Amino acid sequence: MLLSINNAIGNIETNHVHLKGLIASMCSLIISNCFTKLCKPFVIVLNDKEEAAYFYNDLISLLNDKEVLFFPSSYKKSIQYEQVENDNILQRTEVIVNALINKSKSIIITYPEAIIEKIITSKDIISNTLTIKKGDPVTIDFLIDVFNEY
Repeated sequence: MLLSINNAIGNIETNHVHLKGLIASMCSLIISNCFTKLCKPFVIVLNDKEEAAYFYNDLISLLNDKEVLFFPSSYKKSIQYEQVENDNILQRTEVIVNALINKSKSIIITYPEAIIEKIITSKDIISNTLTIKKGDPVTIDFLIDVFNEY
């Protein structure tokens, strides 16, 4: 079964693979196996936030936590769209930068409420990124000016 799944995912013609009828952590085991054998990024969309979080935790236990990324909604609850969760916005930005801009090999776990939100373009992220290296002379006034501009 794993060989045929790896072949389906490895086929250039295949845009997506739909697995059904799997129980417990079987899907996580199959995805982790396929991910380690193939050099492709994966995006996995699950039914809701809770299911995505459980799947994310399963994959973290099987793979490196730098390879598995969770892409949450910006909001606390899907019902309360006006209440922004700052930690989620930071996590969304990290996923966008690591997986989409840096093009790192990773698995992105998400759910419908998270992917329907608009995201910043890669061009805007690059133009609004401040890179500071150890030993660079930086003053507080300069940082305040940059952050106010952003």
